[in-house]
Amino acid sequence: VYEVGKRLRKIISHSKTRYIKNGFDLDLTYVTPCCIAMSLPAVGAEANYRNPIEEVQRFFQTMHPDCFLIFNLCAERKYPHEIFDGRVERIETQDHNPPKLSQIVSFVERASGFLEEDKHRVVAVHCKGGKGRTGVMVSAWLLYSTFSSTSEEAMDWFAQCRTGKRAKAVQGVTMPSQRRYVQYLEEVFRQGGFRVNKVVLRRVVMHTCPHFDADGGCDPWFKIEEDGRCVFDMHSDGFEVKNMKKDQDAMVFDSLEIPLSGDLRFTFFDMDYTPPRQEVMFFFWLHT
Repeated sequence: VYEVGKRLRKIISHSKTRYIKNGFDLDLTYVTPCCIAMSLPAVGAEANYRNPIEEVQRFFQTMHPDCFLIFNLCAERKYPHEIFDGRVERIETQDHNPPKLSQIVSFVERASGFLEEDKHRVVAVHCKGGKGRTGVMVSAWLLYSTFSSTSEEAMDWFAQCRTGKRAKAVQGVTMPSQRRYVQYLEEVFRQGGFRVNKVVLRRVVMHTCPHFDADGGCDPWFKIEEDGRCVFDMHSDGFEVKNMKKDQDAMVFDSLEIPLSGDLRFTFFDMDYTPPRQEVMFFFWLHT
């Protein structure tokens, strides 16, 4: 069973650099000597193909006793933080989404403050797989600590460290919205801070037709969430849902007049009528 578990863990983390030394075999990477990226410390059946939480505990007790802090970004999983003597701080972020800009700023300040108190200290960051959400936070810290000069340089370094040179395709922060939020942070540092602007959205233009209907077109509509709260729902708010042809260059949604501010998630759906259902086509995040 132990050997089967080891093989499963290697299959799941196939493109990521593993820590295989000192008696450990973990989906864990030193991005710098004081910053670790890893996958979820797992319990139950999930421990068969992710990092078993007991092994992660043993790693930190052995390699960094009493001088580590773990940041848990995984909103969809829970584990007992007591196993790490409470040295875990939770920043809930949904899979495939970026953390909020305020969360990123708070994280880099907290992580840097912790590290500055003792040269032997390390921080470890994880989501579920230890790439997307983790990569956003680690890349942000690389910028904040001046290890990297630009957001692109920071994300490239994370990708090289996390997937290694042996990987067929180097992968790190790949979701466009997640990359955008690292770029936002670079702008925040350049400007010496950020403020939440209030804007009014009057028009949205969707270029290129997603192929969701049998004829290659779609019936698009969207909703907007602000700080987790739905502030606009085109379908519920009485806007007409129109058909977009497969060869149509763009679809324009106008006469909106929607006041917005802060972190915004736009989710676009395809309206199906037979049977009636709404299928997510894509989503993205912006900050005002």
